[in-house]
Amino acid sequence: MPSVHHDLPLNPTVLLTAKLILLIILCLIFSKYNFSAGQALELIHDYMQRQYTLHSPTTIALISLYIPIFLLSLLGNGLVIFVVIRNQHMRRVKNLFLLNLALADTLVCWIVNCL
Repeated sequence: MPSVHHDLPLNPTVLLTAKLILLIILCLIFSKYNFSAGQALELIHDYMQRQYTLHSPTTIALISLYIPIFLLSLLGNGLVIFVVIRNQHMRRVKNLFLLNLALADTLVCWIVNCL
């Protein structure tokens, strides 16, 4: 019988929360300390409150620095990719290495900023 596999997008916050809950459950089971369920839920709540720091000035400063870097990276790499692919006379070995570098940099930019 074929197995059913669902490709669901996984939210990093949900995964982190699930890992934290599993860790607390394991600590409750195997720990020498006595935690009540209420204390465990309070620990989870406190941890989740510290995760969302969009109101922090440091976070606002980092976001305002990352956005222009991200956009300039996409623009510059996109122009390199466009020029090398569009113009036949630009398809030399050195330019193909630059194309490869631009593609890799674009992928890294997308992956890092999506995390």
